[in-house]
Amino acid sequence: MTATRRNPYSIISALVMSLAVILGLGIVSAEPAHAASPFAGKYTGTANGYETVLEVSADGKVTYFNAWYYYSCGTSPGFGAAYWDTPVPVDTAGGFSKKIDGESISGTIASNGTASVYYKNFYAGCAGDISVTLKSAGPAPLPVTSRIAGDDRYSTAIAVSKSGYPTTAKVVYLATGSDYPDALAAAPAAAKEGGPLLLTTRGSLPTAIANEIKRLKPTKVVVVGGTGAISAKTFDQVKKIVTNTVRRSGNDRYATARAIAQAAFATATTAYIATGSDYPDALSASAPAGAAGAPVILVNGKAKSIDKATKDLLTKLKVKKTIIAGGAGVVTEGIQNSLSSFGVTRVAGNDRFSTSQKLNKALAGKANTAYVATGFGFPDALAGAAVAGAKKAPLYVVQRTCIPTSIRTDILNGPVNRVNLLGGTGVLTDGVKKLKSC
Repeated sequence: MTATRRNPYSIISALVMSLAVILGLGIVSAEPAHAASPFAGKYTGTANGYETVLEVSADGKVTYFNAWYYYSCGTSPGFGAAYWDTPVPVDTAGGFSKKIDGESISGTIASNGTASVYYKNFYAGCAGDISVTLKSAGPAPLPVTSRIAGDDRYSTAIAVSKSGYPTTAKVVYLATGSDYPDALAAAPAAAKEGGPLLLTTRGSLPTAIANEIKRLKPTKVVVVGGTGAISAKTFDQVKKIVTNTVRRSGNDRYATARAIAQAAFATATTAYIATGSDYPDALSASAPAGAAGAPVILVNGKAKSIDKATKDLLTKLKVKKTIIAGGAGVVTEGIQNSLSSFGVTRVAGNDRFSTSQKLNKALAGKANTAYVATGFGFPDALAGAAVAGAKKAPLYVVQRTCIPTSIRTDILNGPVNRVNLLGGTGVLTDGVKKLKSC
């Protein structure tokens, strides 16, 4: 048995046995991981005949520790694993320390590449100790990548739903899978209310979608858009499954977005503003909006100023900060100027990819998981944004065959240890799965 990265048995051993252990480690430094912190890298060694692993991320955080050791609990000896995966910053002097409930980790990494690390997990008098020397194993490993996908956009949305809500969900949002406008505002609303966003055909409810709604057992279903997007027949089919099924719609995409925001958010300190004429910027804003409990409100980006209905909604929600997603080419400076009383700022890059990177940057520095979707299609990202927002994880739009350099850098230089690809190889190739840069 080997103590390995993300070893499930290690987690069970540490949590269920609730062991106590103090460790003194002599560590030889590794090559910097992804050319950032001088302490970054992977360190391995052997203790009690099994592998011991310590990882420090590129941005200088202890992100993983796993070691096997003997312990005693009263008169009963045992053998278990120490496990730590909560990011702990290493300061400029090489020191780090963090305590969570009954366990803690602390230590120092010297400039000559040696370190002393102490881990302790105490419960009911159980205790153990170990001393081990670890040596460089090279840069910290790349995040694990996995693909969440189905045969089409509808089954991919189901797969995303199952990954984010493996048991039940409070609510399900349902949008058309054939167009994007009505659903752009739905993802952060779904995250706020605690459920996934599923896609349906206009004329009838696909059996697979009906089965997913039944599996989730929501207390409410929100159908997004008017009968031109989701027919009365489809609505009635949903209502037979969940009696509390409601429709959120308006006269156009902008009114629909306002209706969704008003129903899902009683108040909101922050609101994101995006053009309703295209989808990339609104999709990239959806995850950080969902994480912040903020709505995404669509506007006519070519207008000279903000419309009265949107301004009234911002006032009603008591918004103090508005964030425009995208440059002046998609949302005019006139709109920005007219939002001055709502603490307006603009987040924009040179293209949809750099805008996505900038919108999600704060989440990338805190999350252990990141999501990526194609920047040239909307369905997979729509479903993904609702789950990403709920998990406070970034969702980036990327190229079909590779990940733009700025996005890849943020992923590798932070605590992210898993990247989920949304969609099959037709939309994201294995180059993305291998985190190839472009």
